[in-house]
Parts: sequence; C-alpha cells; structure tokens
Amino acid sequence: HTAAFLRNARLQSEDLLLASWGERTFEPAFSVAWDRSQRWLVVAIRGTVDWRAVLTDAAAHTAPVCGGSTHEGMLRAAHAVLDRSLPVLREALRMEPDFELVFTGHSMGAGTAVLAALLLREGELQEPEDTPPALRRPLAFGIGTPPLLSPELAEASAAWAVSVERGVDFI
Repeated sequence: HTAAFLRNARLQSEDLLLASWGERTFEPAFSVAWDRSQRWLVVAIRGTVDWRAVLTDAAAHTAPVCGGSTHEGMLRAAHAVLDRSLPVLREALRMEPDFELVFTGHSMGAGTAVLAALLLREGELQEPEDTPPALRRPLAFGIGTPPLLSPELAEASAAWAVSVERGVDFI
C-alpha cells in the first residue's frame, strides 16, 4: 500500500509521516503526509471500501457533538483517527509552524475528515497549551461528503469545510 500511495501522490517516503492501511469498524484507513508545495500537513481518510467500513456507515444514530448533532459512526471514526494521529500532528506542526493542517477524504472518509477538523476547532479534545496554532484551525476538503451535521453545525463549518459532489453518491 505504501509504495502505491507514494507513487500516486507523488510523494517522497520522508513526506509520509504515518500510514494506517488496516481498517476496522470505526477505524478507517488514513495517512498523514506533507504537501510541501501547498505548505500543508494532510490527513487523508479513506472512504467505504469493505464491510467493516459499511458497518461504520450503518451506525447512523444521532450523537451529540460541539453543541449540535452528527452521525455516530463517523464521529467514532474521527475520534479513532485523532487518537492515532495527534502525537504525530503535534510534533510535525511544531517542526513546521507555518504549515496548515488539512483533513480530506471521500464519502465516509470525507465525513470523518469534517468531524475531526470540527473536534479540533471547537476544542473538544484536551490540548496542551503549547499546541501548534494550526492544530486549532484545520481545514477540511471532502469529496462526496454525506450530510452529517445538524443545521447549526453545517452553517458554522461553511468557512473552513468544503465539499464537492458530482452526480449522485449513494453512500
């Protein structure tokens, strides 16, 4: 997986900081890599590929988050990605304080990306005082992002979350 990812993303191996290719329910595959041309640290989250991801999609109960509500399965996935990646994100952004943090994904990965960015922006996670500023203001770019935020959260996220669709995405 790593060689194919590096080749397709046109990255050098030293730009890939973390890769979690295995997938379990509520634990999507994701990677953390530098995009030095954009001055971004990118967390890319894979969308629905196999039955374990379908179970995350299907856990569509409403869950409270940041004063609103969202999709429980994707919220659990966002917490799992942040639990694994935060130490790497903190250290990387301390080394490159002028870089921005970007979350991205497709379908379930896009929803998870938006929620991970929301959790960091709204201070839902306890962060040390010396947290790099970029960790408190991530951006999110989604492809085929599902409608997963309550209206007030969707409105508040419009300044930092962008989603694109083409045609109909059933998942």
